[in-house]
Formats: sequence, C-alpha cells, structure tokens
Amino acid sequence: MILLDFSDTSAKALRIAPRLFKGAAITAFAKRELKPGVVEKSEIQDGRALEQEVRSLLEKAVPAPLKDQEVAFVLHDERTFTLRLNLPAGKADSSLVEAEIQRVAQFLPVPISSLATAIAGPQFAAVDQKLLTQYLDLFKKLGLKTVLATPESQAVFALLASHLKAGEVSLFLDLGGETTDVVILDNLGVLQTFTETVETPQLVRGVANVVAFTEEKFGKSPTQIFLGGGGAVDLDQEKFAAAVQRKVTSVEDILKTLPLKLAVDFGPTRKLGFTTLFGLALLVKQKDPINFVSLS
Repeated sequence: MILLDFSDTSAKALRIAPRLFKGAAITAFAKRELKPGVVEKSEIQDGRALEQEVRSLLEKAVPAPLKDQEVAFVLHDERTFTLRLNLPAGKADSSLVEAEIQRVAQFLPVPISSLATAIAGPQFAAVDQKLLTQYLDLFKKLGLKTVLATPESQAVFALLASHLKAGEVSLFLDLGGETTDVVILDNLGVLQTFTETVETPQLVRGVANVVAFTEEKFGKSPTQIFLGGGGAVDLDQEKFAAAVQRKVTSVEDILKTLPLKLAVDFGPTRKLGFTTLFGLALLVKQKDPINFVSLS
C-alpha cells in the first residue's frame, strides 16, 4: 500500500508491505518538491500538474518505484475539524450519537451538510467534501484505489498512543522551518488541533501560549511534549526541555519502539520529515480508524 502526505510545497510517500512472518515493514520512500501554485492551502489548484508530479514521485521512489494499487493519505489539520464526543463507554445507540453530532456541529465554522464526516469511538472528524473529492478524483485518474483518508492528527495519535498516559495531556509539535503545527492529545485520542500555527523561531513562547490554552480549556497542563517534523532534527532538545520545563521526547526515539520494521535505508533523508506517514502506517492496520472514505 502507498501512503501519501501532501503540503503546499511537497509530496511525500512511503510504501508499507506485510512481512513474511509477522507484522509490516516500510520498504520504500519518496519526496518531491511541488511547484508554487499546484497546491494552495491544501486545495488542488492545478490537477493536471499534480497528477504529473505524483506519477514522478511514485516512479522515483527509493529503492524501487511504487506500483501498489491501494493508497491511504492524510489531510492536513488546518483543513479538517477534530472534536471529542461525550459518549458513554461502550457502544452508544444511534440516537445518542446523532444528538452528539448535532451538538458538536455548533462549533464548526461551516454547515455540517458541506462536510464529509467520520466517527471512531469518542472521536469525531470532518473535512470539506469538495476538498476530499479533489484527492479522490486525483487518485482515480492515477489508477489507485483509496482505502483510507484521515486527518493527520489521527495518524499522530496512532504513532504516540502507546506512550500516552491515562489522565494526562500531551502535546505533539510538527516542526517546520518557519511554522510549527500543534496537536493536543490524551490517551483516548485527539483533544484538539491548535488552529493557530506557532512560529518556529518563537517556539518556546508559542508553546507557553498552547499550554495556557490547554489549561484553560481542558483543566490540565501538558506533562510531556513530542517532537516530529523535519525541523525537529535541528532543535536542541535538552535546551528546549529546560526552557519549557517539561519532558520532551523525539519521534526518533518513538520509532525505535514501533511494531514496524524500517526495511529501507533513508540515508541522509531525515526520517522525522515522514513522521505523519509512520503514524499512518500504523493506522491502516487498525480495525475501525477515522476514515472519510466509504468502502461499501
């Protein structure tokens, strides 16, 4: 299966395949810079150009071209909505679920009728239907079958789930060169994505603002911070931990504990730039993940 992640400036891919005896392995990877204007704010502006870019991305993957027929991809959090439903433990009846959906719909900035929605346990997610259809049409033209489309924060949770403690709140920082995206999580899932990106050069101040927001909204102060994204490699982790006065863990360390073999040499390519796709590799193995694609 091919795993894809698009931004306005690049496209990334991993290939996940079953291992001979047990588990799964990452067997290929690829990254390609996109020309300005092909994708803007996660929306496809030039479908023909992106189709060509993806074909080239798949063809030039290392160590071999990606020729799988199935694809899973993440949608960036700034274009998706993730909320926690107040549902009882266990399976809730449909009327209770529907009532909860109508409640959270009040917090969405657009009519829920314009969105594709998905629910898994207490997690509710939504994305603009037109934006989702753009990508589904793209993959169809490429001869790919889309089996999973999910918010990137759900992939992040899949990656970190075994390291999240009950009753505690944690932050995940996806560090880019100029801005950093933030996900607020607990052991049950994503609490919220922080909609205002943090300026990476002002990271300590930005984290302080997120901490204050988390304390006010959820009544808890984050106990630990996870660092991912390409910018995490250049951050002085020890100095940063001292500045924010919290435990800080690199996704590089998380990757060593995953039931996922890296059967390809990333060489000088920074693995942390593929953080979200490593989480997606775990998510595709789950029974009922948040999925905007109907497979019926």
